[in-house]
Amino acid sequence: MARLLFLILFCCLPSLVVPIHNSSAGGCAIIRPPRYGGIRYRGLTQEQIRSVQILPVDYEIEYICRGNRIIVGPKVRKCLPDGTWTDMTLQSRCSSFTWTPEGELWHHDAPCVCVGAATVQ
Repeated sequence: MARLLFLILFCCLPSLVVPIHNSSAGGCAIIRPPRYGGIRYRGLTQEQIRSVQILPVDYEIEYICRGNRIIVGPKVRKCLPDGTWTDMTLQSRCSSFTWTPEGELWHHDAPCVCVGAATVQ
């Protein structure tokens, strides 16, 4: 009975887990989150996140910010077939903000005013 359970798990488990590629199979190296932020890895457990070094092509990560901060720059990056992430020439950072008396969202450490989720530069 134990052997049967082992065979079922051994055969089915790989299809239930997000495929993690090594560099020879293609994919992108893990990137660092912005200061005061983190990265949301869709479909991965905390254990997988700690052990993975390469993410598969087309995998998307999402930056998240802690506290009273929002993302300035690309919020989502996608792994490209050439092993790079989208928009790496554009910096993503977690910026502190306040609301102005006019109801606009003002970034303290960025040269822009953001209205709602849209950025006006």
